[in-house]
Amino acid sequence: GGAARLGAGAGMICALKSSGAVACVAPRPGGGVAVFEVALADVQDLAARIAFCATRKDDTAVCWGVPAPAEDGSLPERSEPVEVAGSKGLTAISVDEIACASDDAGTLYCWDVSELAGGGRVASLGSLGVAGFGGAIQVAVRADVACVRDTAGVVLCRRPADDAALPVPGVAGVLDLVAVHGGFCALRTGGWL
Repeated sequence: GGAARLGAGAGMICALKSSGAVACVAPRPGGGVAVFEVALADVQDLAARIAFCATRKDDTAVCWGVPAPAEDGSLPERSEPVEVAGSKGLTAISVDEIACASDDAGTLYCWDVSELAGGGRVASLGSLGVAGFGGAIQVAVRADVACVRDTAGVVLCRRPADDAALPVPGVAGVLDLVAVHGGFCALRTGGWL
């Protein structure tokens, strides 16, 4: 099937196909580009920055980085993603230097993806449950803060040292939330905030 969504980061572009499969394009070390499949057939959402992460149709999460080249400089035709340990019930996902995803109960789970940058591999990625987000339907993260948009269009943010997620003052009716260099932008009825 055709591409349903694109993600760019980690020096490559990956396409989430309407079938749930993922294909990526990355530069070859000696020049040109390589196209390779990611060993997934059931992806529902895709996010990228320093690595790629996806939620699957079984509501678990996986992540991958640029595959390490072989001795001759070629890239593999297939990349094996790494399962996020203990992930279940995950829906919305976002990636920066960390990755975060929310579950159906509104709990935010975050994990470190820095080991995957530049072709690294890890045996598994542990997740850390962070309570205090209710009804999260969209997640946006930066290196030191995670924000969610809830079903009412309210944006709540939490830094690691915070005791709880706090609503962003004066921000309501948000339709879309994205992390950008140095902060966040929100689209709400009537335009960007």
